[in-house]
Amino acid sequence: RGLHVHAWVNVLSLATHRDGPLLRAVGPGAVQVDREGRSLLAYPDLQVPADEQRWVRVGTPAIWLDPATPGLAERLAAVFAELLMSYPELDGLHLDYVRYPDVLPFVPGARFDVGLDFGFGTASRARFRAETGLVAPFGRSSDNADAFDEWRRGRVTEVVATIARAARHARPGLELSAAVWAFPTRSYLSLHQDWTRWLDEGHLDFAVPMAYSRDPRLFSLLARTNLAAGGDRTWLGLGAWLFDEAPE
Repeated sequence: RGLHVHAWVNVLSLATHRDGPLLRAVGPGAVQVDREGRSLLAYPDLQVPADEQRWVRVGTPAIWLDPATPGLAERLAAVFAELLMSYPELDGLHLDYVRYPDVLPFVPGARFDVGLDFGFGTASRARFRAETGLVAPFGRSSDNADAFDEWRRGRVTEVVATIARAARHARPGLELSAAVWAFPTRSYLSLHQDWTRWLDEGHLDFAVPMAYSRDPRLFSLLARTNLAAGGDRTWLGLGAWLFDEAPE
């Protein structure tokens, strides 16, 4: 019937699977750590403690993997390459949750030294120091914050690029795409998801901004903003479940 089928995969979110095989393989040190040194595995129900929820929350509670974990990008790429070779009729690979955790309210970078932020695990901070010669911000310190933010963006891009290379090697001609945050500046500053770079560098064939809203004016604004950012390789994502009782 002319339908194209793309495999939709979660990249850095394991949902609530504390005993999943990937987590067993990479170890608990691969799970995201906040700037106070707390692993998400220690969060009650993967959410901040109740006495903090009046001020801050994890927007999508889950076991999030830190993209800076040594070897993680290659392991994920191998998993998805195996998927593509096992299902040769797939037309594409669609990456979701390929970013740092979303937090409410959003923190626009480590230099502001407020709110909840992630990427501060021991292995990540050690890798940052080894690669840059700088000490990562931690706790209430904002030293080298801009450099650390740029480095974190690079680690997400590294994951996407590694998956793209493996996927296209396994299946030449395959289409690569990703679900991305529909507010490009927030995506860049808070989630370290530099998706326009992924398009510019050819890691993705198209991006799908999650323009989920019932508000037609907001949707129009998101459409214009994202089309300006990504051009004709931007496929606007609709939150279809928002309209299941009012499709018109």
